[in-house]
Amino acid sequence: PVGTKMQLAYSRSEGAMLINAESNFRVVVYDGFDGKHPLDILYQRNLALDYSNMGMVMAHDASITRWKQEIQRIHEYFQKSSQLPPEAKAALVAEQKAWDAFLAAHSKASSSLYALPDGTMWRGMSSDGHREMIRDHAMRLLKLFEALSAADIMSWNLSGE
Repeated sequence: PVGTKMQLAYSRSEGAMLINAESNFRVVVYDGFDGKHPLDILYQRNLALDYSNMGMVMAHDASITRWKQEIQRIHEYFQKSSQLPPEAKAALVAEQKAWDAFLAAHSKASSSLYALPDGTMWRGMSSDGHREMIRDHAMRLLKLFEALSAADIMSWNLSGE
């Protein structure tokens, strides 16, 4: 109901979710974060703890690890889904391999460029750019749940006829 207090949380196994503190009812959230995904909030908190160059790099690296885990969680979910046909699962596996290859190549290229100027701030800029790219990829993958949910809802309607 309107006015119900919900808490935004994150689970490594389930992803982002809203939790009703009174009933403990949970619903997984796939979209609508507008920069407020729980992993974004955690990243901002980590940055606020230490604004030194090293502190920022450590916050970036921790965020990169979390977003990579989120990408892996999403792919594992899709592979376990009984709703996805084999050709969709194969396409997702191919996408994941292509992403991994692209990410490795881009990381090497961008870190080489960011190493050119003198100064410690460039390493932070490099790791933050890398983090943003990984985060954006995870958010794109999360949007794929919309199609899966729509197909699931359509199957409910068809089974009720």
